[in-house]
Amino acid sequence: MIGDELLKNGDHLGDTPFENHVAGLRKIADLETNATELQGQIDSIRDAIDMIRPICNTEHELHSSLKEQAKLENNMEKIKLKLKDLKTKTVLQLGDGPLVENFDRIMDEHKIYRELYYGGILNGNSCDQFLKVHDSVFKELEKVIVKIAIGMRLPDVYTEGTSLCSKLNQVFQLRARVHRLISHAQPISDVETGGIQPAIDAYMSCFRQEFPEESVVVLKQHLIEDQTVDDIRKYKFGLGMVGEQGFESIHHKFKGIFDGHSALAPAKRLLCSMQEHHLAINPKLEEFRPKKPRLE
Repeated sequence: MIGDELLKNGDHLGDTPFENHVAGLRKIADLETNATELQGQIDSIRDAIDMIRPICNTEHELHSSLKEQAKLENNMEKIKLKLKDLKTKTVLQLGDGPLVENFDRIMDEHKIYRELYYGGILNGNSCDQFLKVHDSVFKELEKVIVKIAIGMRLPDVYTEGTSLCSKLNQVFQLRARVHRLISHAQPISDVETGGIQPAIDAYMSCFRQEFPEESVVVLKQHLIEDQTVDDIRKYKFGLGMVGEQGFESIHHKFKGIFDGHSALAPAKRLLCSMQEHHLAINPKLEEFRPKKPRLE
């Protein structure tokens, strides 16, 4: 066992200090994170090239995009080589510790599931469920932290872990309040709109106070803080009317129409696809389409 070897060899695995093995694992984890992000960029530029290729007359018009794709793929190969080299130099293996395993168990018990094909993040429905039960999740997680800290005699883990649970629970309590006010597809009166900004301000103020090192907020927080109220005041509805699923559906339908016109010339194919999609979402426009003269 690794623990027995550390006791015998004075915190060494073989001829290498244990902390060097840990540092190697951290480098591996960082590189794997970079590889995931880089793969996302590669997939995005490939999708963009596939979309514009039909309307480009020559490969020269795609030169800058193809060059960027090649650059990203070259960086990916370098990362893979570094990962392979690092993994051969450590006897330790990356894996989920007791805290992560228990956290996943708690989430599963509350029917909150991470999307494996999106890097383990929560989708919209899972976020909605989490915000409903966050208090129970953090209380159960705090019990796990206490048990681990006592069992492994790690007082720092107890102090830092329980403090972090308390901070996160407070932040998510205020975020859940904002979520209830804006994340639906119901009409919102001017009076109700007046109560949204104070709730957002309370949430963001708490977030900045508890996590001052997060000086740059994520994009979704920026949208909530600076644009949500103006949007709701203008359209009089919750943000559920412009959900991500709707945009994904439009993309899927448009691609189906576009594929159906593959026999046409590039420019004509794009024009016909746009016209067909426009008529599909607003059939009344058919009344204004010029009629072709009948042949007698």
